[in-house]
Amino acid sequence: MSPDDALDSVGLKKELEQAKSQASALTVRVSELEAAPRGGGREAELEAEAEGLKRALEAIKPELDHALALNGEVERQLAEAEAQAERRGGELEAANRELEAARAEGAGERARLEGLLREALAKNEAASGAMELLEGKIATSSGSSTARVGELEGQLGQLRQELAAAKARVGELEEAQKAQQGALEAAQKALEAAQVSQKDQGSHEEAQKAAKEDSAKLHRELDDAVAAASAERESAGKAKAKVLDLETQLAKAHADLAAAASSAPASQPVAAVGASAEELERERRRADEAVSRREAAEAARGEAERELAGLRGAGSVHEQIVNALKAQVEAADAEKAALRQQVESLQSMREASTGSAGAVGAEFRKNLEVALADKAQLDIELFATKQQCVALEQRLSEALKAGGG
Repeated sequence: MSPDDALDSVGLKKELEQAKSQASALTVRVSELEAAPRGGGREAELEAEAEGLKRALEAIKPELDHALALNGEVERQLAEAEAQAERRGGELEAANRELEAARAEGAGERARLEGLLREALAKNEAASGAMELLEGKIATSSGSSTARVGELEGQLGQLRQELAAAKARVGELEEAQKAQQGALEAAQKALEAAQVSQKDQGSHEEAQKAAKEDSAKLHRELDDAVAAASAERESAGKAKAKVLDLETQLAKAHADLAAAASSAPASQPVAAVGASAEELERERRRADEAVSRREAAEAARGEAERELAGLRGAGSVHEQIVNALKAQVEAADAEKAALRQQVESLQSMREASTGSAGAVGAEFRKNLEVALADKAQLDIELFATKQQCVALEQRLSEALKAGGG
């Protein structure tokens, strides 16, 4: 109810109070006129009194008309208030429907978020299990890799010692070769004959070349298998089996190569070569064997370095996988925290909307009840005043008739 409506109600009450007081005074006066004795020359006085009462009634009528107009205005305002109340009631019902829809939507959203949260937790648990499994595999592979690295480092040190010994032996042979240069010139013809017999070794050298090519090919296949194993985690078992098979083949190729080198046919002795030529040939063979051992040591060293690089690369791949899984776990935790925050925000919004709508509805209902109570009281008082005025007019008419008679 607005302040203007309250002022109109107060003014109407004051005018009604004044009309009531005037009507009471007229009632008293009418009673006195009725009780006054007739005759005695008071008819003129009574008529004058009656005229005064008529004028008083005519003076009251505008006030009553004004009160009626005010009452009509109040009724109009109350009708507008009722219409506004109905509108607000409709708005409140619409707000309640929207609130229910928001609650339903919030419940659905909460269910969806809870599903996402459960899914994120399941993914988190799966990632944790996979990470634990991978850490176990890494620990196992790290132990085996450490043992293998130690073994390879031992072999590499041994090969380096053999290489140093071979280099020292080559130096000694070079010194002996310089010392026997003269004997070499004397035995040149015998060596030429021996070189003819060495042509038969061509097929053996071709076999050695083919074995070296097979060894290089197996090395390349081994490198490709290691790279495929680090890139494809799903086929790690097959790639590992292939790597083991290639390593076996490589070892077998090295064994075949060593067997072929050891079973190479020796040069046929020449009867015409002297003792110095035979000694020089033995020294040359020893020099060739030293050179072969040096080449084999270099090849073994290169193989060991490649295997070490492969092991280090596998370790870095495992570390990358672990880091990726940790990043997935952190992302799942962040998503879980965001989902929880969103659920809390929706609950806060729902509680706030419920509280505000309830407060507005209660205040509006209270104002409407007060306005309706005021209107009912004014209607009662106005009806009583109208009845009193009608009764006064009737009694005044009766008094005038009695005075005239």
